[in-house]
Amino acid sequence: MNQLLGDRYRVVKMLSSDIFGETYVAEDVQLPDRPKCAIKQLKLPSTNPKSLKLLRGVLRKKAESLKSLPVNPQIPHIIEYFEQGDSFYLVEELVKGRPFSEELIPGNPLSEDRTVSLLKEVLDILAIIHNAGLIHRGIKPANILRRHSDGCLVLLGFGLFKEVSDRAMRSQGQSPRETFNGTGLYIPPEQYSEQAQFNSDIYALGAIGIQALTGYTATELSTLLSMQGHQAENGGWERGCSVSPACAKILNKMVCSNTQQRYQLVREVLEDLQRLERGKPLAVPSNKIVPIPRSPASGLVQQKRKRTKPKTEAKAVRSLSWKHWGLVGLAVVGGLGVLWYGKLPQRGLSQYFFKQGTSQEEGGNVKQALKSYQRALQFHGNDARSYYRIGLLQQEEGNGVEALESLTRAVQLGSRSPQVYYQRGNLRFNLGDRAGAIADYNEALDKQPNYAEVYVNRGSVYGDLGDDRRAIADYTKALEINENLPAAYLNRCLSRSNVGDHPGAIADCTRAIDLRPTHTFAYENRGLARLRLEDYQGAIADFNTAIQLDPQDPNPYYNRGLVRQSLGDRAGAIADYTTALEISSQYVLAYYDRGIAYLQEGKRERAIADFKQTATLCLELGRLGCYEDAQYQLRQLGIESNTDTSESTN
Repeated sequence: MNQLLGDRYRVVKMLSSDIFGETYVAEDVQLPDRPKCAIKQLKLPSTNPKSLKLLRGVLRKKAESLKSLPVNPQIPHIIEYFEQGDSFYLVEELVKGRPFSEELIPGNPLSEDRTVSLLKEVLDILAIIHNAGLIHRGIKPANILRRHSDGCLVLLGFGLFKEVSDRAMRSQGQSPRETFNGTGLYIPPEQYSEQAQFNSDIYALGAIGIQALTGYTATELSTLLSMQGHQAENGGWERGCSVSPACAKILNKMVCSNTQQRYQLVREVLEDLQRLERGKPLAVPSNKIVPIPRSPASGLVQQKRKRTKPKTEAKAVRSLSWKHWGLVGLAVVGGLGVLWYGKLPQRGLSQYFFKQGTSQEEGGNVKQALKSYQRALQFHGNDARSYYRIGLLQQEEGNGVEALESLTRAVQLGSRSPQVYYQRGNLRFNLGDRAGAIADYNEALDKQPNYAEVYVNRGSVYGDLGDDRRAIADYTKALEINENLPAAYLNRCLSRSNVGDHPGAIADCTRAIDLRPTHTFAYENRGLARLRLEDYQGAIADFNTAIQLDPQDPNPYYNRGLVRQSLGDRAGAIADYTTALEISSQYVLAYYDRGIAYLQEGKRERAIADFKQTATLCLELGRLGCYEDAQYQLRQLGIESNTDTSESTN
């Protein structure tokens, strides 16, 4: 207990322990008042050195993402993380309270009102986490703490260590702990296969809601559902339970095993809970959707903004009748007049610098325009227009995080412009916050229902989530508004191909080409659709055209290599993969598929070199799946990968 962890934290007491690590209360001896904190330890497994390197990389990345969460009193702040010996440590704010599991007393179900209140409070916390692009992965009663100081709920126990420890257990031929102790009730099916989504957290919270209403323990409820032969989503748990049909319907949708029929966003659950409290009908459930893998060729509508002077809204001035004012009223009006005229110079200077910024922006002088808008804010700090223009320019300069902060400030200051939400949605999607992007696109459409570009970009997010049917609906809506949008045809082409409508996909890509004959992605996506129809010659023709249009794009070379390999032209495939790698040396799939082609050609040493390079890159990128694929090929060849020193032979 006297040992210092990280050379500064002295352990005070142990809170919990299992085979993978321990949780402590510790004090920071480097600070004067020695504040207490919580430290979570994960004992790193003694496994293959390369797999261990990957696990460490995953832990560091996830710890960094937790540190970047917005400051919120209901989410413990991550102080730091470090490695010591054979363990990884995460240091976080210590919150005093009692776990919600102590409020779940067996045989004493909670009321519907209390359960709904719980769901709403946790959903509000989850909204912050999801908007930051993170999935909690560890929602269960023990990780929901009721703080002693104010009674508010605090969400603990991000699945950072759980995910890695489960992965380590699988690597040692064991099953995750939750399958044996009842807490598997809170884990959706997709999370067992390491495919957690944002709505995986919704599933876990829904299971807690059902447990609260029934008064069963987690083990009892899991056993009951198992004996009934179906999942909680199919109902049955509510028999003998004091719950309204509408509330049961919400919970059943939260715990639906099909991720596409489950609630997609926290916001959707909150809206239905609000309807429940107001006694209004729930939203109509979405149709069944089958997720299909999506090609990276699709994306957002990229439009150049016209550097035009923003229009200012005219301000209506009400005249006042002197008959309705006494002397007191006259004094008040006079005082307000003094204050108003006192602000005129400030507002006038702000308007001057704002106009100067727009002129500089129109002239292409981005840096000077940024300075002018910032000067405008010095004289009028609550000017949403200036924050909006600053955000757009920061985005153009490649400062995505700063741009997001500026656009968010514009929203906080009351901007009602759909363009603000549209641009912030684009930023959030590019930064990986898909839930936040959808929320912003929804806001933009609420304010401007015929905003075609928003439908296109929201469709791109749905497509990125594997929800191609919903994506197709958005692209189609965009084309109903504007039938000449190449991006809508291009992305609908890809989504149609993903759901098996290859002829429709080819028609859409052809239309995109008609509108923009030099659209490289349109040829690439049409080539992929033709490849799926086994129209190999048509696919090669499209990839050839894409190469002519952009010889520095590695994707058509790689895709043409796949076609050639399917036709038995392994030499041609190897040449295409090699060209793709000359353009982009980090193209992991090209190394892997070239290794397969070399193996088919009997060139064993070259195949080994490519599989080793694949393993190296996958480790660097933290992609366990492709790393294991490469390792499998090497094991088949009787080789133990040396990913630290191997190089590829081009």
